[in-house]
Amino acid sequence: MKRSKLRVFVSFLLVISAIFSLCACGNKDGSEIKNEKTEIIPVEAKTDTIQGWISTEIETPEWMPNMEFIRDADTKGDSVYILQETTGNVAVYDSVNDSWDKIELNKELLNGKYLMSISVAADSLWISLTEDRPDSQMYGQLLYVNMLSGEQKCADIKVAGGLSTEAVGTAELAPLLALDNDAAMLICNETAYIVDANGEVISKTPMSASTGGCIRMNDRPFLRTQDGLRELLYDGSSVSLAGSINLPENAWASYNSNAGHMLYEDREVVYSFNPENQQKEKMFDWMDTALSLANKSPMCGFENSEGSFVNFSSPMTIIKPGQVPKKDKLVMAVFRDGTSGDYASGYYGYSATTDLLDGIIRFNNSDPEYKIELKPVTFSGESERTKVLMELATGSGVDLIDTSILPARAVGSEMLQDMLPFLDEDKDLSRESFIPSLFNAMLRDGGLYEYTTRYTLLTLITHDEFYTTKEDWTAEGICRLIAENPDMYAIQHNMNKQYQTRQFALAATAEFIDRENNCCSFDSPVFASWLELLKQLPDTQEWEGSRPEVFDICYDYASSAGWVCSSSMDGDYVAAGFPGAKGTGSYFVSLNAGKNTGYGLTLGSNTRVGIMASSEKKDGAWRFVKTLMQNPGFYGISGGIPILKDAFEREVEAERCDKIIDERFNYPVFSEKDAEMFKEQVYNTDKICSSDEVLLDTVITEINAFLGGKGTAEEAASQIQSRVSLYLSEQG
Repeated sequence: MKRSKLRVFVSFLLVISAIFSLCACGNKDGSEIKNEKTEIIPVEAKTDTIQGWISTEIETPEWMPNMEFIRDADTKGDSVYILQETTGNVAVYDSVNDSWDKIELNKELLNGKYLMSISVAADSLWISLTEDRPDSQMYGQLLYVNMLSGEQKCADIKVAGGLSTEAVGTAELAPLLALDNDAAMLICNETAYIVDANGEVISKTPMSASTGGCIRMNDRPFLRTQDGLRELLYDGSSVSLAGSINLPENAWASYNSNAGHMLYEDREVVYSFNPENQQKEKMFDWMDTALSLANKSPMCGFENSEGSFVNFSSPMTIIKPGQVPKKDKLVMAVFRDGTSGDYASGYYGYSATTDLLDGIIRFNNSDPEYKIELKPVTFSGESERTKVLMELATGSGVDLIDTSILPARAVGSEMLQDMLPFLDEDKDLSRESFIPSLFNAMLRDGGLYEYTTRYTLLTLITHDEFYTTKEDWTAEGICRLIAENPDMYAIQHNMNKQYQTRQFALAATAEFIDRENNCCSFDSPVFASWLELLKQLPDTQEWEGSRPEVFDICYDYASSAGWVCSSSMDGDYVAAGFPGAKGTGSYFVSLNAGKNTGYGLTLGSNTRVGIMASSEKKDGAWRFVKTLMQNPGFYGISGGIPILKDAFEREVEAERCDKIIDERFNYPVFSEKDAEMFKEQVYNTDKICSSDEVLLDTVITEINAFLGGKGTAEEAASQIQSRVSLYLSEQG
């Protein structure tokens, strides 16, 4: 489909990055990260302090766009050279004098070309570009800038045949490393090529071991190789490698340094390393110094000659040694299921969502009294998990618990503190601060024991012209539309019956189960009509070219509203909801809604946290939960619907973008119309899909029997009614 082609095109551009440059900053998934400024709380005169690191946001000039849109960066001395994707210029920041300069690139030389990477040496800038050619290939080019004379010129990189004049294609292009004013190096086909500003090859040297990129120490380049770090030596005509430097175990050399150090990161901590005496020293922990998770950008920073660390992510910060408040610790238990290889941060020995990590970082850098310390806990299987939870509940010194990867209700209310009393006494928040249906979904046993940060929406979308009123949107009507539009796919062509069934079953747990009265109504004629519609939907359809669908199951409306929905419908769309349903016909879904038979939610796991009943620091723990509630969210609204009204409104507005991604796909990213439709769905939806896998499997089993030819839709509905009623009564 069109949206798939666009993603392939965008992915192709992003994959070609600079392994020899210091970094290629930017959001990992290509979307804009929404950040709000987080201030470090100043140390008051009476506050006990200790030696630490202080982060300060660097003010950028008006002519410089948001740091999220930089293409690449490199350093020379105490300055960082930032290649700006949106303006096609190079911004230069002097980290010692806190000053900015700009090098304007020749726009005629850049016309029709893509900026890729930047490298700096002596008084020259070397920028790699790619250009589309009529033969449908993308070719590598050099843009050379002499910073003293202002000379700029662009040329093809001519290394495809060794010492030849044939231009190299993108598939063969390796990013550049500037050597001096007259030469730069690239590695291609296990050979190091020295090229001049005209792209001509000066010399070539076998260098098969060097494949891991480059860092600089006092502007001396060191290549990462299979044998460790090796200094690159250049004699004016050829290159060679010095002896290897072995870093400590688990170390990955990540940053340039102008203070005579090797810098590396190991499990969120940045260390300096002296290669001569093999001594390492901890500099700082990202969890204590970053202003947000987006601001913690590995391989996007350097140490200047004064020992300060410049982090050029968004926002840019400078991290300097100084006196910081001495804080008490709040211990948070985080988990990793040892039986599964699918966890977010397994490298660190635990699983944690981006929103949680972002919340911890913001809290650690804003609360004057407390900081979060993580306590990783690994379990293998349900019995071991139960044992671990019991141990945590009895005198373990744990204040908070992250239950994001645990099954719903795995932690009982007797183990957790009810947070409603804290909320009711809070000066800034109240029960009315939240989207009512989502707030009620969090409550159990009359209390708020676990806070859930985000949900998404499950709905059906269709074309504007196919939808009149909610009352007319019926299963029978959808079947007629499918018959009347044979030139369209009935539903997205690759959505198989297993997927379709699961989404209808999820919706059914919200529509036909009354949790307040612990009863169900699957024997409703509406549910029988759902079964008939589901039976008539084709299984995966053969691809017959890009064409719209009659309707689509939108299982992740928070992420899909806007351009994705528009492209699916090949034009204007409407969130119609499930047919014949009460209310909006849309349903909130917890982001960790279990298995999705090959189609997972794009958002990953949700974030759920609780305060331990045994904690002696409940006030501080509540302050952290409150910070999490008010967090802007790492991915913005596309990362899920926050349950706090202000946060929801703020993120919807931040997501607003009328930009057309590509003239071939003429839909805005997230227009005002998209935003209003999205808000209407959120504020008027009041049903929540069940995350109980046993209940869901019960419904799916009976639906599959019907789809396989067993009985009528009414008989299947009656059987589901009987089995679910029994299950609900057993669960109480």
